[in-house]
Amino acid sequence: MKIFSIRKASQDDAKIICDVTRKSIIRGCVKDHKHDESIKVDWLRNKTPENFRNWITTKDNLSLVAIDSAGKPVGFILAKMNKSKAELLLNYIEPEYVRQGVGYGMYNELEQALMRRGVDEITANSTITARDFYLRVGFTLISENTEPGDRQADILMGKFLGVAKLGG
Repeated sequence: MKIFSIRKASQDDAKIICDVTRKSIIRGCVKDHKHDESIKVDWLRNKTPENFRNWITTKDNLSLVAIDSAGKPVGFILAKMNKSKAELLLNYIEPEYVRQGVGYGMYNELEQALMRRGVDEITANSTITARDFYLRVGFTLISENTEPGDRQADILMGKFLGVAKLGG
């Protein structure tokens, strides 16, 4: 198992996080894009260093990076907070670090940070590739459309964090 740590993302991470995300989509999300170039182009269109800088610095976003033992970012996770709810927007790992605990580590750290900020519910629109991971970390399936004719899956998942509120 490779050693890694997790920290808050910074603007200086934007280029390498962008590269990690793009590699993860191209090499790791084959179940979703099925090597269809038009799907990959659409998916990668907004994955630019400039957008990553914006996402990292947006006030209501929480972003974390996983860092390998050499200090290189190897994973990125991003959630948008809105009062007591959050939406998990991005969660990508350098392909050679998949199944090394990086995804669990980043997600667990994100969940703890969200709970400290008063978030008690998180949703994610998952890919086919990430669906089982989210189920393993406690998400439940809300709706799923993975029909073969669709360009990308629509898998809405959710999870309550901490103790549910009484009375609604």
